[in-house]
Amino acid sequence: MRGFHVFGSEVGQHVLARTKDAEVEKLIHQALRETMDDMEAAIQTRVRVDEADEDRSTGNAIWACFVHRTTRPVSGKVDPHWHCHALLMNATYDALEDRWKAAQLSDVISSKGFYQAAFHSRVAEKLMAAGHRLRRTGKDFEMDVFTEEEVRVFCKRTKQIEDLEKRLRDELEKKAEARVQTARRGARSRLGQPISPRPVERHHP
Repeated sequence: MRGFHVFGSEVGQHVLARTKDAEVEKLIHQALRETMDDMEAAIQTRVRVDEADEDRSTGNAIWACFVHRTTRPVSGKVDPHWHCHALLMNATYDALEDRWKAAQLSDVISSKGFYQAAFHSRVAEKLMAAGHRLRRTGKDFEMDVFTEEEVRVFCKRTKQIEDLEKRLRDELEKKAEARVQTARRGARSRLGQPISPRPVERHHP
């Protein structure tokens, strides 16, 4: 059975990993369940019996959530980093045909960004309703329990990724600049060459 990684959560990751705050983790799991319920309601399956060619809503799915509490090792060491991965299986039960079938997941997969944003919005609402303070971090947010400097101490994996991204970006920019310079030199060389007159063909009787 195939599965699709629909989205991952990293909200409040350092706080959860370091404090093991059961209340916060419970709120995040509630937001995850509500979001997965929305995705499940959108599940469809293909209908091909009796020469039909359409999709039918089933409203059910099989999914799993895997929680990790550390990063991948960097130089043999891991950082505290609570995050979960939601995996949606390619299966759904068609009540009209009374059988399990492959799910039609194209719409759900193409809307992954929407569901992840909805999940983050739910998490933020639940955390603030419970009295927690948040701070923005680019496109995401962190719980305002530790300082930004304290969080950075436990971001070796993030720094590794950012450093690699910067190195690759710099290499691409250098290669692009080299291609531009080569093209300019080629153009100047062609413009500087004298234009040879085309030989006149003579026809003798």
